[in-house]
Amino acid sequence: MKKTVLSLVLTFALALGVAAPALAANNLPVFVEGQKVAEPALVKNNTSYLPMRAIYEALGAKVDWDAKNQRVIATEPSGAWTEIPLKGDWLEVHYSASSSSQANLEGRRPFAQGGKVYLPVRLVSDMMGYQVDYNKQRVAIAAPRLTYDDGQGGVYTLNLLTGELKLAQNGGVKRLGAVAMPSNRGWSSARLFDFSVELTKNGNYLFKSSGVMQGALTNGLDVRAWLPKDGSRAVTTYAASVLDPLPKHCWVGDVLWLPGEGVTFAIDEKTNKITEYKTADIYGEERYDMCYWTDGRFMLLGGGADFDVYDIKTGELTDLKSAMLEPDIKAQVQTFMQKNSWGANTPEQFESLWKHLGSTWINLPCGDEVVYLRFTKAEDNVLYFDLIVHYWAVDENGNPMANGRDKTFHVTYQLPQ
Repeated sequence: MKKTVLSLVLTFALALGVAAPALAANNLPVFVEGQKVAEPALVKNNTSYLPMRAIYEALGAKVDWDAKNQRVIATEPSGAWTEIPLKGDWLEVHYSASSSSQANLEGRRPFAQGGKVYLPVRLVSDMMGYQVDYNKQRVAIAAPRLTYDDGQGGVYTLNLLTGELKLAQNGGVKRLGAVAMPSNRGWSSARLFDFSVELTKNGNYLFKSSGVMQGALTNGLDVRAWLPKDGSRAVTTYAASVLDPLPKHCWVGDVLWLPGEGVTFAIDEKTNKITEYKTADIYGEERYDMCYWTDGRFMLLGGGADFDVYDIKTGELTDLKSAMLEPDIKAQVQTFMQKNSWGANTPEQFESLWKHLGSTWINLPCGDEVVYLRFTKAEDNVLYFDLIVHYWAVDENGNPMANGRDKTFHVTYQLPQ
């Protein structure tokens, strides 16, 4: 392995073919997460550089040489990978197969010296999402973190890159496990604002965090995780939508239900049995519906604007649009729109609107007319919803008014016995 890495570095240095300018004599010690890196940083034009292998391995990445394409590939623990070309102008980071970003190397290009290839410390660490604190005495690199004080003498710390969760209490620090973190980089990036942790009655840990998912649209984001007290693998789910509210976890007896996009986990704390319900299996096609409510037999599935009921016992899937809204509620909505809407007051326009019930992810932020469901509560085997119609109102002359309005119809669905 040492020979392979040495060969990689020497190959990179020779292929680069760049002579380094004279460096300042005052080399700086480098600390990653409080641990000193063996190789010091070299300072050139007020920029700190580290040997490529030292910086990537200190940040937990695996370094490989791609001989065919003449590039170095550094793979992070998260699965993201960075491509460093030998003589190209751009460093590229792939956060997933469909999300990446580039950094121009002009003015901070890699250079070879003493058989080693040097990269800018800040460039590498920033591209990996780390924070860099630089002064004249040292360079310190650390992951961003959030903390939570439970008010009972315990302080939890969350590493926003690795998901590692620790508890400081009674003078000691305990590692509770790792939450599978959503990516905070790339086209669709997550930003967590805060988090909390509570103990379950069986002594396990329930992690809850909120934030936003930024991409073409900004979505509300909830992250939930169950961390077993024995420190074994945590179960993590994400829920994201442009609509509020997002689905929450719930307890049915000793079973914790954790909803997420495309999957819901049922965790029995008495037996430690974990059951996974994938919406792709339920629907027979790839879908990312979330579970908004369950009683252990029925699951309310949807995207926050249109819903189905899944019977775990029988495997039956009920479309609530057909079962709950048609034909009576649909007729009421159509009558209202004929009198009050500017854009959906004809039968043809209304049918188009009704056909796309629940398709709010792009229409609603743009102010278009939409019809969608909002789940409000479950009580005595009955599910309660608001059917919300966002429409362009008209004045007494039939002209569209400046602002859109909402009309709400209250509807219910009786679950089977």
